[in-house]
Amino acid sequence: MKKLINRTLLFLTISAIFSLLLGFLSVVITNKTFNFEFKKYQNILIVGNSHTECSISDKILSNSVNISQSASSYFYSYIKVREFVKRNPTIDTVIVSFSDNDLFSEKERWFSSTEKIRNKMTRMIFLFNTEDYLTLFCSNPITTSLQSFIVYSDFYNLYIHRRSFIGGYNQFNKNKIKESILEFNQDTPKIDYKIAHTELKYLLKIYELCEKEGVHLILLNSPVHPVLQSHFSLIKDRNYKIASEKMTNATFLDHSSYKLDNSMFADLSHLNGTGSISYSLFLKSVFSK
Repeated sequence: MKKLINRTLLFLTISAIFSLLLGFLSVVITNKTFNFEFKKYQNILIVGNSHTECSISDKILSNSVNISQSASSYFYSYIKVREFVKRNPTIDTVIVSFSDNDLFSEKERWFSSTEKIRNKMTRMIFLFNTEDYLTLFCSNPITTSLQSFIVYSDFYNLYIHRRSFIGGYNQFNKNKIKESILEFNQDTPKIDYKIAHTELKYLLKIYELCEKEGVHLILLNSPVHPVLQSHFSLIKDRNYKIASEKMTNATFLDHSSYKLDNSMFADLSHLNGTGSISYSLFLKSVFSK
C-alpha cells in the first residue's frame, strides 16, 4: 500500500512538472511567434469588452485594429495595450470601451471569478509579466494555480487563430430586440452605484500608459438601445466626472444615444452586423475629419 501511494505521488509530481514545463514552453513559443505587428497605416488600437467588440468593424475603420473581447476586464485590456503599443510605434490612438455600466461593482468578477480566469488566463498568459501573474494569483490563488498546469491547453488555438483568439471584431447576425425589451420590462436591473475598484485601477493604468507613451486615449461609450440609455442616465454623470477628473487628457466620446433603427440592435446593449456597419461608417467619418 505504501509503495502504491509513493508511486502515485511520484507520478503526480512528474505530471505536474511536465505540465508546467510544457506550459512554459507554450508561452515562450507563442510570445516569440505571435504576430504583434500592425500595418504601417494602422494607427488605432481598439480594446475593451463586447461593446467595442460588436460595434466597430476594423475592416471599415481600416486604420484600426480591434482586439476587444467579450466580458474582458480592464486588467486584460491594459495588458493588450501595453504589449501592442510597445511593439507598434505607429499606434497613436487607443480606443477603450467606457460604457455606462463598465464600472459597476459586479464587474469585479470579470477580473477575479473562477469562470473568467478559466476563460481568459490561458488565452492571455503569453502576454503576462510577473506582476500580472501575481496580481491574478492574489485575487484567486486556487484557480490561478490550477490554470497554470493547463496553460498549454490553448496553445493550438493561439497558433491557429492567432490574433483573433485574444479578441477581434464580432459581427452579430441576430436581432432579439423585442425579446430583450420584454425581458427588461419584466425584470428591470437595478443601477449599481458602487464602483468596481479593480476595474477603475486598470482603466487608470491604461490612461497612465498612454500618457507615458504619447498615445491619445479615447473613452468610448458606444451605442445602446434608447430603453437602456434612459435607464443608465442616472449613472452617466458619475462616469463623466471620473473621466474628466482622473483622465484629463483623454477624450470621452458618448455615442450611447447614436440613433439607429431597432433592426440594427442584437439586444439592448449590442449592435448587430447591420448596426455595427452603420456605426463604423459614422466613426470613419469622425476620424477622417
